[in-house]
Amino acid sequence: MATVNLGRIKFVWQGAYNGATAYVADDVVSYNGSSYICILASTGNLPTNATYWNLMAQTGTDITSIAGLAQGDVLYYNGTSWVRLGAGTSGQFLKTNGSGANPAWATVTQNFVSANYYEWNTRTSLGQSSSDQQVVEFTTTLSKTNASSYFHYFTTMPVDNTMQGTQYHFLRFIKSGGGTTDFNKGSGYLYSGQNDNAAFFVLNGRTNALDAGTYTVRLFSASNNGSNNGGHTYNPNASSDDNRNPSGGQTTTLTLFEVL
Repeated sequence: MATVNLGRIKFVWQGAYNGATAYVADDVVSYNGSSYICILASTGNLPTNATYWNLMAQTGTDITSIAGLAQGDVLYYNGTSWVRLGAGTSGQFLKTNGSGANPAWATVTQNFVSANYYEWNTRTSLGQSSSDQQVVEFTTTLSKTNASSYFHYFTTMPVDNTMQGTQYHFLRFIKSGGGTTDFNKGSGYLYSGQNDNAAFFVLNGRTNALDAGTYTVRLFSASNNGSNNGGHTYNPNASSDDNRNPSGGQTTTLTLFEVL
């Protein structure tokens, strides 16, 4: 008849592992925060020895024990333990470096800052001139926030040529407090024609040549050689210009994007 040891029909908690204790099957000990069950009687064999012990419950990480934790920190597993990644600087993002590598804070290399849109729909007629002529002043509140950022500019102009001649157009940025910078001046954006011709004119480009600050932006018309500014009508309308309206609309527009 089989003999049943009534003292061994359940796990037997033995407390912290002791190398001098003789353990038998079903003894349970704690070791380095984890618990192990004996599967083969032995003395002096660490619970990490899988011949004599099985892992019963593994310790977790007490995050309160991680030194230096502060608001905004992130915890990640570095392959061995849970560690702290201190908060990055404002505007950074958390970047993964792939499998087997730790995450890190990174800075966006190209960042959209702002968009500014202006339009002007008043019919304006300019006569012939050998000097630069202002077509429109778009704004007195345009601000560039970062000296190293770019302005991308896009300007559209519906134009009715009322006289013979050749001319070009350019944008002028006038900084509050002093300083004037022209873009596209003399760069070959030409418009030439006889009476009663209409066109939809575009300026497009970018620059980082402007310091941070507040600017007035103006659109100018000028002759290509300083001697013959042909004279144009901007934003022509049906009542004044015999329906000579170019395709694309009757409004002069300026769109400016600031990008880091």
